[in-house]
Amino acid sequence: MGNEVRALAKARIGARVLGAQLVEQPWWLNPRHYGEDLGYNIVAPVRANLSRAWTPTVTVGRAEFSGWDYEQTMRELAPKLPDRFVLRHASGMAGGLLAIASERAFIAERLGVVQQKTLPGSRDTTIGVHVRCGDFASGEVQPGKFNLRLGMDWTEAAAIAVAKGCSGPIRFLVFSDASGEDLDPLKRMVSSLSTFGTAELSGGRVLDDLRELAGCDWIIPSVSSFSMLAIYLSTARYVWPEVHLVEHGTFGSIWG
Repeated sequence: MGNEVRALAKARIGARVLGAQLVEQPWWLNPRHYGEDLGYNIVAPVRANLSRAWTPTVTVGRAEFSGWDYEQTMRELAPKLPDRFVLRHASGMAGGLLAIASERAFIAERLGVVQQKTLPGSRDTTIGVHVRCGDFASGEVQPGKFNLRLGMDWTEAAAIAVAKGCSGPIRFLVFSDASGEDLDPLKRMVSSLSTFGTAELSGGRVLDDLRELAGCDWIIPSVSSFSMLAIYLSTARYVWPEVHLVEHGTFGSIWG
């Protein structure tokens, strides 16, 4: 989801700054079935691709965007564009979430992420726990390196530490793509967390999980763009593994 959202947000920035039409991705082609929630969007991408046969195509890739301000890149590009053009946004995740900060509200609305307003004493403290398995490699987590699995011992310890620091009832919501041999250790962790409050393992779709995770009071992440997106779209407090941070003197950064 993190890859798709960055592309969509950059396309929206381009459309807004350049006064162009926004053409979203063909969601019906996505293997995670995002089209069921976001609309299949079959016609518009086909029409845009066909128009490239007679309309100049301009591609903004990593070579054209290497900074942090995508709006500025679009403003600098504007006077160089012909009267008619098709603009392709192909810089991937370059610039991180800072590059698309202006589109936070748009992305939240588009994905159906709604911030829950909590009244004092109205509900439990909800701790969202994201455990990414799937195609993520096992190995030592290194500063700035994504797509590596965090050990479940770290995840469990972080969730328990947060729970112990909260007052009142605790509810753990655990989100994961675990399957096969990864399920047993995941279930053991959920059982362990239930000692400190109620603990539930979600079996929802990807977008449903994103919405619920972003709506939690605390987020215990995986080292993934999915967890980063949930944090970005939420007002939740969160923790992050120190071993993954990139050092900048006395500070550490998650991305870059």
